[in-house]
Amino acid sequence: MLLSVLMALLFISATNQLENKVQPSWLENSKAKMAKALLEKYGDAQKDRIVTGLKQVADFWRLEDGDAAVFEEFVEKNFAGDQKSIDVMFTRFQDNLEQLDGHMLEILLKFRWQTDLDLGPIQPFDELFAAYSPSDHVQDDFFKNKLAFVVLLNFPLTTLDQRLNDGANWSRRQWAEARLAQRFGERVPADVNRTISEASALADQYIAQYNIWMHHLLDKDGNRYSRRACVYFHTGI
Repeated sequence: MLLSVLMALLFISATNQLENKVQPSWLENSKAKMAKALLEKYGDAQKDRIVTGLKQVADFWRLEDGDAAVFEEFVEKNFAGDQKSIDVMFTRFQDNLEQLDGHMLEILLKFRWQTDLDLGPIQPFDELFAAYSPSDHVQDDFFKNKLAFVVLLNFPLTTLDQRLNDGANWSRRQWAEARLAQRFGERVPADVNRTISEASALADQYIAQYNIWMHHLLDKDGNRYSRRACVYFHTGI
C-alpha cells in the first residue's frame, strides 16, 4: 500500500511538471540572441557548452521566472566562459551544498530520533516531527532564486545510458559535475516533496514498529531456532 502511495505521488509529480511546462513565447528568440552574444564574447571553444546550457535553462524556465529581459540578463551574468570561472563556480557549489545537505540530514535525524529508536512511547507530535523534512522546499527555492539555473547553464545533464557507457572513463571531477547537474534535472514542486516525505515517514514508522522477536520463533517441531539461524533470518547472511 505504501509503495502504491509513493508511486502515485511520483506520478502526480510528473503530471505537475508537464502541466507547468509552459514556456514563454519569446524564449526561442532570446536563446538565439544570447547564443550569438556568448559566442562573440567567449569564442567557438565554448560553443557546445553555450548551446547545451541555454537549452537546459530554457527547458526549465517558466513564465513566473521572469520575462525576456530577466532571462537574458541572467544568462549574461552567470555563464562561466573560461575554465578558471568554471572551477570557482564548481568549488563554491560543492562546498555550500555539502554544508546544506549535511545540516539538513542532521535536522532530519534529530526530528526522527524518537520514532526511529526504542526510547519510549511515541506521541502524536513525534510523528509530525518525523514526517517533516526541512529540505522539501530547497529544490523549489533554488529554482525560484535561480541557483538551479546557474548550474543548468554551466554543467551538462547526462542520461543513464551516458553514465553507464562513458562513466568508466570519467574523472572524479566529471562525475561530480554530472551529479551536480543531475540534482536539478527535475523541477518538483515543494508540496509534492512534502507529501512524499510524509508518506516515507509513515513507511519508516511502520517498519520501526514491526518488531519480530526472533528468539521466540519456533520451527515445525516446536523447537526454538538457533542463534545462528536467527541471525540469518534477520540479515540474510
